[in-house]
Amino acid sequence: MQTPAGESRTVAGFLSQATRYGDDLLEDVEAWLRTVLDQTLGLAEPLYGRVAMPVLDTMVAALFNSDGRPTTLGFFVRRDISVELRQARQDVRTELTQITALRAKLQQEVAYSELRADLHALIRTAGAAPTTKPLALERAVASVGDLAQLLLEGQFSDIFKLERLKDEIETAILNLLPVKVGVVFPWSTPIGDFPPGRPIFEIATPKTENRDGRKILEFDDYWTIDDGKGGEENVRAIFYENPEDPLEATFASRKGDLVIDSGATYHLITGEREFWADAWLHPFTINILPGFDVVKLHFRAAKFTAGKGRSTRVSVLPEDFELGKQVQFISALTSYLSGGGKQGPYYEIDILPPQIEVGVRYNLPTIPLGPIIFSQVSIKVAAILPLAEGEFLLKAAIGRRDRPFLISIPPYGGGGHIGMTANSRIIGFEASMEYGAVVPLDLALIKGHGQVTAGIYISKTIDGFTVFSGYLRAIGEGSIGIFGIAVHIELSLTHVNGRMIGRVYVSFTFSVGFVNLTFSFEIERQINSSREKNAMRFAAYKSAPQPVGAGRSPILAHAPPRMTRWTDYNAAYPSGLNLPRTVADVRGDQN
Repeated sequence: MQTPAGESRTVAGFLSQATRYGDDLLEDVEAWLRTVLDQTLGLAEPLYGRVAMPVLDTMVAALFNSDGRPTTLGFFVRRDISVELRQARQDVRTELTQITALRAKLQQEVAYSELRADLHALIRTAGAAPTTKPLALERAVASVGDLAQLLLEGQFSDIFKLERLKDEIETAILNLLPVKVGVVFPWSTPIGDFPPGRPIFEIATPKTENRDGRKILEFDDYWTIDDGKGGEENVRAIFYENPEDPLEATFASRKGDLVIDSGATYHLITGEREFWADAWLHPFTINILPGFDVVKLHFRAAKFTAGKGRSTRVSVLPEDFELGKQVQFISALTSYLSGGGKQGPYYEIDILPPQIEVGVRYNLPTIPLGPIIFSQVSIKVAAILPLAEGEFLLKAAIGRRDRPFLISIPPYGGGGHIGMTANSRIIGFEASMEYGAVVPLDLALIKGHGQVTAGIYISKTIDGFTVFSGYLRAIGEGSIGIFGIAVHIELSLTHVNGRMIGRVYVSFTFSVGFVNLTFSFEIERQINSSREKNAMRFAAYKSAPQPVGAGRSPILAHAPPRMTRWTDYNAAYPSGLNLPRTVADVRGDQN
Protein backbone atom coordinates (compact mmCIF):
# COMPACT_ATOMS: atom_id res chain seq x y z
CA MET A 1 0.00 0.00 0.00
CA GLN A 2 1.33 3.38 -1.13
CA THR A 3 1.76 6.23 1.25
CA PRO A 4 0.13 9.62 0.55
CA ALA A 5 3.47 10.99 -0.58
CA GLY A 6 3.86 8.16 -3.10
CA GLU A 7 0.37 8.72 -4.47
CA SER A 8 1.13 12.42 -5.02
CA ARG A 9 4.25 11.60 -7.01
CA THR A 10 2.28 9.14 -9.17
CA VAL A 11 -0.44 11.74 -9.95
CA ALA A 12 2.14 14.43 -10.75
CA GLY A 13 3.97 12.09 -13.13
CA PHE A 14 0.71 11.21 -14.87
CA LEU A 15 -0.23 14.87 -15.35
CA SER A 16 3.22 15.71 -16.68
CA GLN A 17 3.07 12.86 -19.19
CA ALA A 18 -0.48 13.87 -20.28
CA THR A 19 0.61 17.51 -20.83
CA ARG A 20 3.58 16.40 -22.91
CA TYR A 21 1.34 14.17 -25.02
CA GLY A 22 -1.11 17.11 -25.47
CA ASP A 23 1.62 19.50 -26.65
CA ASP A 24 2.94 16.91 -29.08
CA LEU A 25 -0.59 16.35 -30.40
CA LEU A 26 -1.14 20.11 -30.97
CA GLU A 27 2.18 20.37 -32.78
CA ASP A 28 1.21 17.46 -35.01
CA VAL A 29 -2.21 19.01 -35.75
CA GLU A 30 -0.64 22.42 -36.58
CA ALA A 31 1.89 20.77 -38.87
CA TRP A 32 -0.89 18.84 -40.62
CA LEU A 33 -2.95 22.05 -40.98
CA ARG A 34 0.05 23.94 -42.40
CA THR A 35 0.56 21.15 -44.95
CA VAL A 36 -3.12 21.11 -45.97
CA LEU A 37 -3.26 24.94 -46.17
CA ASP A 38 -0.05 25.10 -48.24
CA GLN A 39 -1.39 22.50 -50.69
CA THR A 40 -4.75 24.32 -50.96
CA LEU A 41 -3.15 27.70 -51.55
CA GLY A 42 -0.71 26.10 -54.00
CA LEU A 43 -3.69 25.00 -56.08
CA ALA A 44 -5.60 28.29 -55.71
CA GLU A 45 -2.77 30.68 -56.60
CA PRO A 46 -2.28 29.53 -60.23
CA LEU A 47 -6.06 29.23 -60.64
CA TYR A 48 -6.40 32.89 -59.72
CA GLY A 49 -3.30 34.19 -61.47
CA ARG A 50 -3.15 32.11 -64.68
CA VAL A 51 -6.82 31.44 -65.40
CA ALA A 52 -9.24 33.86 -63.74
CA MET A 53 -7.27 37.12 -64.00
CA PRO A 54 -6.39 36.84 -67.74
CA VAL A 55 -10.05 36.12 -68.58
CA LEU A 56 -11.32 39.04 -66.50
CA ASP A 57 -8.59 41.38 -67.80
CA THR A 58 -9.56 40.58 -71.38
CA MET A 59 -13.26 41.17 -70.75
CA VAL A 60 -12.72 44.47 -68.88
CA ALA A 61 -10.27 45.70 -71.54
CA ALA A 62 -12.95 45.11 -74.15
CA LEU A 63 -15.43 47.23 -72.17
CA PHE A 64 -13.22 50.05 -70.79
CA ASN A 65 -10.30 52.12 -72.02
CA SER A 66 -7.21 52.73 -69.88
CA ASP A 67 -8.66 56.08 -68.70
CA GLY A 68 -11.82 54.39 -67.38
CA ARG A 69 -14.11 55.52 -70.20
CA PRO A 70 -16.22 52.93 -72.07
CA THR A 71 -14.92 51.52 -75.33
CA THR A 72 -17.08 51.30 -78.44
CA LEU A 73 -18.39 47.92 -77.28
CA GLY A 74 -18.71 49.07 -73.68
CA PHE A 75 -20.75 52.06 -74.83
CA PHE A 76 -23.58 49.68 -75.85
CA VAL A 77 -23.32 47.13 -73.00
CA ARG A 78 -25.60 47.73 -70.04
CA ARG A 79 -23.79 49.70 -67.37
CA ASP A 80 -24.68 47.36 -64.50
CA ILE A 81 -23.11 44.40 -66.33
CA SER A 82 -19.89 46.20 -67.25
CA VAL A 83 -19.50 47.68 -63.76
CA GLU A 84 -20.10 44.26 -62.16
CA LEU A 85 -17.36 42.67 -64.28
CA ARG A 86 -14.89 45.45 -63.48
CA GLN A 87 -15.62 45.12 -59.75
CA ALA A 88 -15.24 41.34 -59.94
CA ARG A 89 -11.79 41.73 -61.49
CA GLN A 90 -10.76 44.09 -58.69
CA ASP A 91 -12.02 41.72 -55.98
CA VAL A 92 -10.27 38.70 -57.55
CA ARG A 93 -7.01 40.66 -57.76
CA THR A 94 -7.35 41.58 -54.06
CA GLU A 95 -7.88 37.92 -53.09
CA LEU A 96 -4.88 36.86 -55.19
CA THR A 97 -2.71 39.35 -53.27
CA GLN A 98 -3.97 37.94 -49.95
CA ILE A 99 -3.33 34.33 -51.06
CA THR A 100 0.20 35.14 -52.20
CA ALA A 101 0.99 36.89 -48.91
CA LEU A 102 -0.47 34.02 -46.84
CA ARG A 103 1.54 31.41 -48.72
CA ALA A 104 4.73 33.45 -48.22
CA LYS A 105 4.12 33.46 -44.46
CA LEU A 106 3.65 29.67 -44.51
CA GLN A 107 7.06 29.28 -46.07
CA GLN A 108 8.57 31.64 -43.47
CA GLU A 109 7.03 29.46 -40.69
CA VAL A 110 5.43 32.34 -38.83
CA ALA A 111 3.25 31.70 -35.79
CA TYR A 112 0.06 29.76 -36.43
CA SER A 113 -2.02 32.44 -34.67
CA GLU A 114 -0.94 35.01 -37.30
CA LEU A 115 -1.74 32.58 -40.11
CA ARG A 116 -5.19 31.99 -38.63
CA ALA A 117 -5.89 35.76 -38.50
CA ASP A 118 -4.93 36.19 -42.17
CA LEU A 119 -7.03 33.14 -43.14
CA HIS A 120 -10.05 34.60 -41.31
CA ALA A 121 -9.59 37.92 -43.17
CA LEU A 122 -9.71 35.98 -46.45
CA ILE A 123 -12.78 33.81 -45.87
CA ARG A 124 -14.82 35.57 -43.18
CA THR A 125 -16.65 38.91 -43.02
CA ALA A 126 -15.66 41.62 -40.56
CA GLY A 127 -17.90 42.76 -37.71
CA ALA A 128 -19.20 41.73 -34.32
CA ALA A 129 -20.70 38.50 -35.72
CA PRO A 130 -18.41 37.38 -38.56
CA THR A 131 -19.73 34.81 -41.03
CA THR A 132 -18.18 32.90 -43.90
CA LYS A 133 -18.24 34.97 -47.11
CA PRO A 134 -18.18 33.67 -50.67
CA LEU A 135 -14.88 34.07 -52.44
CA ALA A 136 -14.56 36.76 -55.10
CA LEU A 137 -13.52 34.10 -57.60
CA GLU A 138 -16.81 32.30 -56.97
CA ARG A 139 -18.80 35.51 -57.61
CA ALA A 140 -16.78 36.31 -60.75
CA VAL A 141 -17.38 32.80 -62.17
CA ALA A 142 -21.12 33.22 -61.53
CA SER A 143 -21.19 36.62 -63.32
CA VAL A 144 -19.28 35.32 -66.35
CA GLY A 145 -21.50 32.21 -66.43
CA ASP A 146 -24.70 34.28 -66.42
CA LEU A 147 -23.35 36.47 -69.23
CA ALA A 148 -22.40 33.40 -71.30
CA GLN A 149 -25.83 31.87 -70.73
CA LEU A 150 -27.57 35.03 -72.01
CA LEU A 151 -25.38 35.02 -75.12
CA LEU A 152 -26.10 31.32 -75.79
CA GLU A 153 -29.85 31.89 -75.42
CA GLY A 154 -29.73 34.91 -77.78
CA GLN A 155 -31.10 37.36 -75.18
CA PHE A 156 -29.08 40.29 -76.53
CA SER A 157 -31.55 42.89 -75.24
CA ASP A 158 -30.60 41.90 -71.69
CA ILE A 159 -26.98 42.74 -72.43
CA PHE A 160 -26.89 45.55 -74.97
CA LYS A 161 -28.62 48.96 -74.93
CA LEU A 162 -30.24 48.71 -78.34
CA GLU A 163 -31.86 52.16 -78.07
CA ARG A 164 -28.46 53.81 -77.94
CA LEU A 165 -27.30 51.67 -80.86
CA LYS A 166 -30.29 52.96 -82.83
CA ASP A 167 -29.48 56.58 -81.98
CA GLU A 168 -25.84 56.11 -82.99
CA ILE A 169 -26.82 54.59 -86.32
CA GLU A 170 -29.19 57.49 -87.03
CA THR A 171 -26.47 60.01 -86.12
CA ALA A 172 -23.93 58.24 -88.35
CA ILE A 173 -26.38 58.29 -91.29
CA LEU A 174 -27.10 61.99 -90.78
CA ASN A 175 -23.38 62.73 -90.68
CA LEU A 176 -23.03 61.08 -94.09
CA LEU A 177 -25.77 63.26 -95.59
CA PRO A 178 -25.31 66.96 -96.45
CA VAL A 179 -27.66 68.22 -93.71
CA LYS A 180 -25.42 70.96 -92.30
CA VAL A 181 -24.26 74.03 -94.20
CA GLY A 182 -21.63 76.43 -92.97
CA VAL A 183 -19.47 79.35 -93.89
CA VAL A 184 -16.03 80.31 -92.62
CA PHE A 185 -14.71 83.85 -92.94
CA PRO A 186 -10.99 84.26 -92.22
CA TRP A 187 -9.79 87.83 -92.73
CA SER A 188 -6.72 89.88 -91.88
CA THR A 189 -5.75 93.46 -92.59
CA PRO A 190 -3.03 95.97 -91.74
CA ILE A 191 -4.11 98.89 -89.58
CA GLY A 192 -1.12 101.17 -89.39
CA ASP A 193 -0.85 104.27 -87.27
CA PHE A 194 -3.81 106.53 -86.51
CA PRO A 195 -4.10 109.41 -87.07
CA PRO A 196 -1.22 109.85 -89.54
CA GLY A 197 1.53 112.27 -88.62
CA ARG A 198 1.07 112.44 -84.85
CA PRO A 199 -0.56 109.08 -84.08
CA ILE A 200 -2.35 108.20 -80.87
CA PHE A 201 -2.43 104.52 -81.89
CA GLU A 202 0.70 102.78 -83.21
CA ILE A 203 1.32 99.17 -84.14
CA ALA A 204 4.47 97.95 -82.38
CA THR A 205 7.37 97.29 -84.76
CA PRO A 206 10.70 95.48 -84.32
CA LYS A 207 12.20 98.91 -83.51
CA THR A 208 9.71 99.79 -80.75
CA GLU A 209 11.55 99.99 -77.42
CA ASN A 210 10.47 100.16 -73.80
CA ARG A 211 11.80 102.52 -71.15
CA ASP A 212 14.83 100.26 -70.64
CA GLY A 213 15.78 100.55 -74.31
CA ARG A 214 14.91 96.94 -75.15
CA LYS A 215 12.78 95.95 -78.15
CA ILE A 216 9.36 94.97 -76.80
CA LEU A 217 8.44 92.41 -79.49
CA GLU A 218 11.36 90.24 -78.39
CA PHE A 219 9.59 89.59 -75.07
CA ASP A 220 7.20 86.64 -74.90
CA ASP A 221 5.06 88.64 -72.46
CA TYR A 222 3.81 90.84 -75.30
CA TRP A 223 2.52 87.77 -77.16
CA THR A 224 1.01 86.02 -74.13
CA ILE A 225 -2.69 86.49 -73.39
CA ASP A 226 -5.33 84.92 -71.17
CA ASP A 227 -6.84 81.83 -72.82
CA GLY A 228 -10.09 82.08 -70.84
CA LYS A 229 -9.49 78.74 -69.11
CA GLY A 230 -7.28 79.90 -66.28
CA GLY A 231 -4.09 79.61 -68.35
CA GLU A 232 -2.18 81.54 -70.99
CA GLU A 233 -1.47 81.15 -74.69
CA ASN A 234 1.15 82.60 -77.04
CA VAL A 235 -0.48 84.12 -80.13
CA ARG A 236 2.62 85.09 -82.11
CA ALA A 237 1.86 82.34 -84.65
CA ILE A 238 -1.45 84.08 -85.44
CA PHE A 239 0.43 86.95 -87.11
CA TYR A 240 3.55 85.24 -88.50
CA GLU A 241 3.93 82.13 -90.66
CA ASN A 242 7.21 81.18 -88.98
CA PRO A 243 7.14 82.64 -85.46
CA GLU A 244 10.67 81.43 -84.75
CA ASP A 245 12.18 83.57 -87.50
CA PRO A 246 13.68 87.00 -86.66
CA LEU A 247 11.02 89.71 -86.59
CA GLU A 248 13.10 92.11 -88.66
CA ALA A 249 12.91 89.70 -91.62
CA THR A 250 9.23 88.68 -91.27
CA PHE A 251 7.53 91.84 -89.98
CA ALA A 252 6.82 93.22 -93.46
CA SER A 253 5.27 89.89 -94.56
CA ARG A 254 3.08 89.37 -91.46
CA LYS A 255 -0.51 88.29 -92.02
CA GLY A 256 -1.90 91.56 -90.69
CA ASP A 257 -2.32 93.78 -87.66
CA LEU A 258 -5.90 92.60 -87.14
CA VAL A 259 -6.71 88.91 -87.74
CA ILE A 260 -10.31 87.67 -87.64
CA ASP A 261 -11.58 84.09 -87.78
CA SER A 262 -15.37 83.81 -87.83
CA GLY A 263 -17.98 81.40 -89.12
CA ALA A 264 -21.47 79.97 -88.76
CA THR A 265 -23.28 76.65 -89.37
CA TYR A 266 -26.94 75.71 -89.84
CA HIS A 267 -28.44 72.22 -89.49
CA LEU A 268 -31.11 71.69 -92.13
CA ILE A 269 -33.02 69.05 -90.14
CA THR A 270 -32.75 70.14 -86.53
CA GLY A 271 -32.51 73.87 -87.27
CA GLU A 272 -29.62 74.24 -84.85
CA ARG A 273 -27.46 77.31 -85.45
CA GLU A 274 -23.90 77.87 -84.34
CA PHE A 275 -21.56 80.80 -84.80
CA TRP A 276 -18.20 81.96 -83.55
CA ALA A 277 -15.85 84.89 -83.93
CA ASP A 278 -12.27 85.31 -82.76
CA ALA A 279 -10.19 88.43 -83.39
CA TRP A 280 -6.55 89.15 -82.53
CA LEU A 281 -4.79 92.53 -82.50
CA HIS A 282 -1.02 92.89 -82.87
CA PRO A 283 0.88 94.44 -79.90
CA PHE A 284 0.43 98.20 -80.04
CA THR A 285 1.32 101.51 -78.36
CA ILE A 286 -0.94 104.35 -77.18
CA ASN A 287 0.58 107.85 -77.19
CA ILE A 288 -0.80 110.29 -74.63
CA LEU A 289 -0.69 113.86 -76.01
CA PRO A 290 0.90 112.89 -79.33
CA GLY A 291 3.40 115.44 -80.57
CA PHE A 292 4.42 116.46 -77.04
CA ASP A 293 6.22 113.20 -76.20
CA VAL A 294 4.67 112.81 -72.72
CA VAL A 295 3.76 109.16 -72.03
CA LYS A 296 3.56 105.99 -74.13
CA LEU A 297 1.66 102.87 -73.06
CA HIS A 298 2.83 99.57 -74.56
CA PHE A 299 0.10 96.90 -74.80
CA ARG A 300 0.24 93.16 -75.25
CA ALA A 301 -1.52 91.44 -78.13
CA ALA A 302 -5.29 91.66 -77.63
CA LYS A 303 -8.01 89.09 -78.27
CA PHE A 304 -11.79 89.23 -78.66
CA THR A 305 -13.92 86.06 -78.44
CA ALA A 306 -17.65 85.56 -78.95
CA GLY A 307 -19.98 82.80 -80.10
CA LYS A 308 -22.81 80.47 -79.20
CA GLY A 309 -22.06 78.63 -76.01
CA ARG A 310 -19.03 80.85 -75.33
CA SER A 311 -18.93 83.93 -73.14
CA THR A 312 -17.97 87.16 -74.85
CA ARG A 313 -14.49 88.03 -73.64
CA VAL A 314 -11.97 90.78 -74.33
CA SER A 315 -8.34 90.37 -73.29
CA VAL A 316 -6.36 93.63 -73.55
CA LEU A 317 -3.61 94.34 -71.03
CA PRO A 318 -0.92 97.06 -70.84
CA GLU A 319 2.54 95.66 -70.24
CA ASP A 320 4.73 98.75 -69.73
CA PHE A 321 4.80 102.54 -70.03
CA GLU A 322 7.47 105.01 -71.13
CA LEU A 323 7.91 108.62 -70.04
CA GLY A 324 8.68 111.09 -72.81
CA LYS A 325 11.46 113.63 -72.88
CA GLN A 326 9.11 116.42 -71.77
CA VAL A 327 8.40 114.72 -68.43
CA GLN A 328 11.69 113.05 -67.58
CA PHE A 329 11.93 115.33 -64.56
CA ILE A 330 9.18 113.26 -62.92
CA SER A 331 11.58 110.38 -62.36
CA ALA A 332 13.95 112.73 -60.54
CA LEU A 333 11.11 113.95 -58.30
CA THR A 334 10.38 110.45 -57.09
CA SER A 335 13.41 110.42 -54.80
CA TYR A 336 12.22 113.61 -53.08
CA LEU A 337 8.47 113.04 -52.93
CA SER A 338 8.19 109.83 -51.00
CA GLY A 339 5.32 110.03 -48.55
CA GLY A 340 4.26 106.40 -48.92
CA GLY A 341 1.38 104.83 -50.84
CA LYS A 342 1.15 104.67 -54.61
CA GLN A 343 3.77 106.95 -56.09
CA GLY A 344 4.98 108.16 -59.46
CA PRO A 345 3.56 107.59 -62.94
CA TYR A 346 0.46 105.43 -63.25
CA TYR A 347 -2.17 104.38 -65.75
CA GLU A 348 -5.73 103.10 -65.32
CA ILE A 349 -8.02 101.51 -67.90
CA ASP A 350 -11.79 101.79 -67.51
CA ILE A 351 -14.31 99.73 -69.46
CA LEU A 352 -17.41 101.84 -68.75
CA PRO A 353 -16.87 104.29 -70.29
CA PRO A 354 -13.91 102.94 -72.28
CA GLN A 355 -11.00 105.26 -71.56
CA ILE A 356 -7.37 105.35 -70.44
CA GLU A 357 -6.15 107.62 -67.65
CA VAL A 358 -2.42 108.31 -67.45
CA GLY A 359 -0.71 110.60 -64.98
CA VAL A 360 1.56 111.05 -62.01
CA ARG A 361 0.69 111.19 -58.31
CA TYR A 362 2.73 111.78 -55.20
CA ASN A 363 2.02 111.72 -51.48
CA LEU A 364 4.33 114.12 -49.69
CA PRO A 365 5.67 113.20 -46.27
CA THR A 366 4.67 115.20 -43.18
CA ILE A 367 6.45 118.56 -43.31
CA PRO A 368 7.03 120.43 -40.00
CA LEU A 369 7.86 124.15 -40.21
CA GLY A 370 8.31 125.30 -36.65
CA PRO A 371 4.92 124.98 -34.92
CA ILE A 372 3.13 124.53 -38.28
CA ILE A 373 2.68 120.99 -39.61
CA PHE A 374 1.76 120.13 -43.21
CA SER A 375 0.39 116.60 -43.60
CA GLN A 376 -1.54 114.42 -46.06
CA VAL A 377 -0.38 116.60 -48.96
CA SER A 378 -0.87 114.82 -52.29
CA ILE A 379 -0.45 115.99 -55.88
CA LYS A 380 -2.02 114.45 -58.97
CA VAL A 381 -1.85 115.40 -62.65
CA ALA A 382 -3.46 113.16 -65.26
CA ALA A 383 -4.76 113.00 -68.81
CA ILE A 384 -7.86 111.04 -69.89
CA LEU A 385 -7.98 109.58 -73.39
CA PRO A 386 -11.44 108.28 -74.41
CA LEU A 387 -11.52 105.10 -76.48
CA ALA A 388 -15.05 105.76 -77.75
CA GLU A 389 -17.05 108.96 -77.96
CA GLY A 390 -15.76 111.80 -75.83
CA GLU A 391 -13.06 114.42 -75.70
CA PHE A 392 -9.53 114.53 -74.37
CA LEU A 393 -9.44 115.82 -70.76
CA LEU A 394 -6.78 117.01 -68.34
CA LYS A 395 -7.11 116.67 -64.56
CA ALA A 396 -5.11 118.22 -61.74
CA ALA A 397 -5.62 118.09 -58.00
CA ILE A 398 -3.96 118.97 -54.71
CA GLY A 399 -5.27 116.74 -51.97
CA ARG A 400 -8.31 114.48 -52.29
CA ARG A 401 -11.85 114.84 -51.11
CA ASP A 402 -11.61 111.71 -48.95
CA ARG A 403 -8.11 112.63 -47.73
CA PRO A 404 -7.62 116.45 -47.76
CA PHE A 405 -4.30 118.12 -47.02
CA LEU A 406 -3.98 119.45 -43.46
CA ILE A 407 -2.25 122.53 -42.06
CA SER A 408 -2.22 122.42 -38.28
CA ILE A 409 -0.87 124.18 -35.22
CA PRO A 410 -1.89 121.61 -32.59
CA PRO A 411 -4.47 121.28 -31.32
CA TYR A 412 -6.17 123.23 -34.11
CA GLY A 413 -5.89 122.94 -37.84
CA GLY A 414 -7.65 122.94 -41.16
CA GLY A 415 -7.22 121.95 -44.72
CA GLY A 416 -9.03 120.98 -47.87
CA HIS A 417 -8.48 120.03 -51.45
CA ILE A 418 -8.84 121.55 -54.90
CA GLY A 419 -9.18 119.90 -58.29
CA MET A 420 -10.16 120.80 -61.82
CA THR A 421 -10.94 119.17 -65.15
CA ALA A 422 -10.28 120.94 -68.44
CA ASN A 423 -10.06 120.53 -72.20
CA SER A 424 -9.54 123.83 -73.98
CA ARG A 425 -11.17 125.49 -70.95
CA ILE A 426 -12.05 124.57 -67.40
CA ILE A 427 -15.23 122.46 -67.49
CA GLY A 428 -15.16 120.94 -64.00
CA PHE A 429 -14.10 122.22 -60.63
CA GLU A 430 -14.24 121.04 -57.02
CA ALA A 431 -12.89 122.34 -53.73
CA SER A 432 -13.35 121.79 -50.02
CA MET A 433 -12.36 123.66 -46.89
CA GLU A 434 -12.53 122.47 -43.32
CA TYR A 435 -11.41 123.51 -39.87
CA GLY A 436 -11.33 121.93 -36.43
CA ALA A 437 -9.15 120.00 -34.03
CA VAL A 438 -6.12 118.26 -35.56
CA VAL A 439 -3.74 116.37 -33.29
CA PRO A 440 -0.72 114.49 -34.75
CA LEU A 441 0.86 111.69 -32.73
CA ASP A 442 4.48 110.64 -33.22
CA LEU A 443 5.99 108.70 -30.33
CA ALA A 444 8.70 106.06 -30.31
CA LEU A 445 6.47 103.16 -31.44
CA ILE A 446 3.09 104.81 -31.93
CA LYS A 447 2.41 106.99 -34.95
CA GLY A 448 -0.86 108.49 -36.11
CA HIS A 449 -3.15 111.47 -35.96
CA GLY A 450 -6.71 112.39 -35.09
CA GLN A 451 -9.01 115.11 -36.33
CA VAL A 452 -12.53 116.39 -35.84
CA THR A 453 -13.34 119.00 -38.46
CA ALA A 454 -16.31 120.73 -40.04
CA GLY A 455 -16.21 121.97 -43.60
CA ILE A 456 -17.91 122.73 -46.87
CA TYR A 457 -17.57 121.22 -50.33
CA ILE A 458 -18.53 122.78 -53.66
CA SER A 459 -18.16 121.47 -57.18
CA LYS A 460 -19.33 122.02 -60.71
CA THR A 461 -19.53 118.77 -62.65
CA ILE A 462 -18.81 118.23 -66.32
CA ASP A 463 -22.57 117.77 -66.86
CA GLY A 464 -23.21 121.29 -65.56
CA PHE A 465 -24.60 120.42 -62.11
CA THR A 466 -23.56 122.39 -59.06
CA VAL A 467 -23.05 120.48 -55.83
CA PHE A 468 -22.85 122.14 -52.44
CA SER A 469 -22.30 120.17 -49.26
CA GLY A 470 -21.61 120.77 -45.59
CA TYR A 471 -20.08 118.04 -43.48
CA LEU A 472 -18.71 117.04 -40.11
CA ARG A 473 -15.82 114.59 -40.21
CA ALA A 474 -14.04 112.61 -37.48
CA ILE A 475 -10.94 110.61 -38.41
CA GLY A 476 -8.47 108.68 -36.31
CA GLU A 477 -5.44 106.77 -37.60
CA GLY A 478 -2.68 105.01 -35.69
CA SER A 479 -0.11 102.27 -36.02
CA ILE A 480 2.18 100.27 -33.74
CA GLY A 481 4.78 98.39 -35.74
CA ILE A 482 2.98 96.33 -38.37
CA PHE A 483 -0.44 96.78 -36.72
CA GLY A 484 -2.67 99.67 -37.71
CA ILE A 485 -6.23 100.93 -37.24
CA ALA A 486 -8.22 103.70 -38.89
CA VAL A 487 -11.69 105.06 -38.07
CA HIS A 488 -13.62 107.41 -40.34
CA ILE A 489 -17.02 108.89 -39.44
CA GLU A 490 -18.65 111.53 -41.62
CA LEU A 491 -22.04 113.29 -41.59
CA SER A 492 -22.99 115.46 -44.56
CA LEU A 493 -25.90 117.37 -46.08
CA THR A 494 -25.67 117.93 -49.84
CA HIS A 495 -27.70 120.05 -52.26
CA VAL A 496 -27.54 118.96 -55.91
CA ASN A 497 -29.94 119.63 -58.78
CA GLY A 498 -32.74 120.83 -56.50
CA ARG A 499 -32.45 117.87 -54.12
CA MET A 500 -31.24 117.66 -50.54
CA ILE A 501 -29.39 114.47 -49.60
CA GLY A 502 -28.41 113.51 -46.06
CA ARG A 503 -25.61 110.99 -45.66
CA VAL A 504 -23.85 109.13 -42.85
CA TYR A 505 -20.67 107.18 -43.58
CA VAL A 506 -18.77 104.99 -41.10
CA SER A 507 -15.60 103.00 -41.88
CA PHE A 508 -13.24 100.87 -39.77
CA THR A 509 -9.97 99.53 -41.18
CA PHE A 510 -7.62 97.09 -39.47
CA SER A 511 -4.24 96.25 -40.98
CA VAL A 512 -1.47 93.75 -40.28
CA GLY A 513 1.49 94.26 -42.57
CA PHE A 514 0.19 94.28 -46.14
CA VAL A 515 -3.21 92.83 -45.23
CA ASN A 516 -6.09 95.27 -44.76
CA LEU A 517 -9.56 94.45 -43.45
CA THR A 518 -12.18 97.17 -43.91
CA PHE A 519 -15.75 97.31 -42.63
CA SER A 520 -17.92 100.21 -43.72
CA PHE A 521 -21.55 101.16 -44.14
CA GLU A 522 -23.38 104.16 -45.52
CA ILE A 523 -26.86 105.55 -44.91
CA GLU A 524 -28.33 108.06 -47.36
CA ARG A 525 -31.72 109.75 -47.49
CA GLN A 526 -33.14 112.17 -50.03
CA ILE A 527 -35.25 115.13 -48.92
CA ASN A 528 -37.62 116.43 -51.60
CA SER A 529 -37.33 120.15 -52.25
CA SER A 530 -40.21 122.64 -52.20
CA ARG A 531 -39.86 123.01 -55.97
CA GLU A 532 -40.62 119.33 -56.47
CA LYS A 533 -43.55 119.50 -54.04
CA ASN A 534 -45.06 122.48 -55.87
CA ALA A 535 -44.67 120.69 -59.20
CA MET A 536 -46.44 117.64 -57.76
CA ARG A 537 -49.28 119.82 -56.39
CA PHE A 538 -49.75 121.63 -59.70
CA ALA A 539 -49.81 118.31 -61.59
CA ALA A 540 -52.44 117.02 -59.14
CA TYR A 541 -54.53 120.19 -59.63
CA LYS A 542 -54.45 119.85 -63.42
CA SER A 543 -55.51 116.21 -63.27
CA ALA A 544 -58.27 116.72 -60.65
CA PRO A 545 -61.88 116.15 -61.90
CA GLN A 546 -63.98 119.32 -62.39
CA PRO A 547 -67.75 119.80 -61.90
CA VAL A 548 -69.84 119.64 -65.05
CA GLY A 549 -70.07 123.08 -66.72
CA ALA A 550 -67.37 124.59 -64.56
CA GLY A 551 -64.45 126.20 -66.29
CA ARG A 552 -60.85 125.89 -65.20
CA SER A 553 -60.12 129.55 -64.70
CA PRO A 554 -56.70 130.26 -63.15
CA ILE A 555 -56.63 131.46 -59.58
CA LEU A 556 -53.92 134.02 -58.80
CA ALA A 557 -53.15 135.04 -55.24
CA HIS A 558 -50.59 137.67 -54.19
CA ALA A 559 -49.56 137.81 -50.56
CA PRO A 560 -46.63 139.15 -48.51
CA PRO A 561 -43.96 136.61 -47.44
CA ARG A 562 -45.35 134.63 -44.56
CA MET A 563 -42.03 134.03 -42.76
CA THR A 564 -40.80 137.64 -42.71
CA ARG A 565 -44.02 139.72 -42.78
CA TRP A 566 -46.49 137.67 -40.84
CA THR A 567 -48.59 140.68 -39.74
CA ASP A 568 -49.11 141.85 -43.32
CA TYR A 569 -49.67 138.30 -44.48
CA ASN A 570 -52.37 137.70 -41.83
CA ALA A 571 -54.07 141.05 -42.50
CA ALA A 572 -54.38 140.27 -46.21
CA TYR A 573 -56.86 137.48 -45.50
CA PRO A 574 -59.73 138.69 -43.28
CA SER A 575 -61.87 136.07 -41.64
CA GLY A 576 -64.94 136.87 -43.80
CA LEU A 577 -63.21 136.27 -47.16
CA ASN A 578 -65.49 134.46 -49.66
CA LEU A 579 -63.68 131.90 -51.82
CA PRO A 580 -64.26 131.72 -55.61
CA ARG A 581 -67.31 129.77 -56.63
CA THR A 582 -65.57 126.92 -58.46
CA VAL A 583 -63.17 126.32 -55.61
CA ALA A 584 -66.00 126.50 -53.06
CA ASP A 585 -67.94 123.87 -54.98
CA VAL A 586 -64.97 121.53 -55.04
CA ARG A 587 -64.31 121.94 -51.32
CA GLY A 588 -68.01 121.81 -50.35
CA ASP A 589 -68.04 125.22 -48.61
CA GLN A 590 -71.27 127.20 -48.23
CA ASN A 591 -71.69 130.95 -48.76
